Amino acid sequence: MRKLLRAGLIVVPILAIGAGSIAWAAWSIRGAGSSQAQAETAVPIAVVSATTAPSTLLYPGGSADMVIRVRNGNHFPVTITRVTRTSKPITTDAGHAACPGSLLDTTRDDDTFAVNVHLLVNEEKEFTVPRAIWMSPEAGNACQGAQFGIPVSLFGTSG
Repeated sequence: MRKLLRAGLIVVPILAIGAGSIAWAAWSIRGAGSSQAQAETAVPIAVVSATTAPSTLLYPGGSADMVIRVRNGNHFPVTITRVTRTSKPITTDAGHAACPGSLLDTTRDDDTFAVNVHLLVNEEKEFTVPRAIWMSPEAGNACQGAQFGIPVSLFGTSG
């Protein structure tokens, strides 16, 4: 009986070691293959409006803030880093046709302003570019009360 008991004690530890090896082998898995992903197509940021700020009205020889309203139609956030006035002419509202947009210009020689505007997914936001628009000293009385449309391009990055 004693010999059987000793044999039983030796068998149990050996079985325990063997079971541990089996469990380790069960975690050793390999595989190979490939997958595909498609990148989203970016949508241009929509410029809803770009005009001078009512709080900093223009006058002959003076400058005003440019207020730009934009909309991000992308499915990811966007950061606008630069605003540039395009080569298109600055426009004047219909009631002030005697005040041509050519009397206005940007305050930067290269027409480019650095900004840092973060837009969330599908967000619409307004931001200000300080003292960006200048009115010629030649602007006459016909320009009083005029509203101006300023064509701009926006540049930025995702994120």
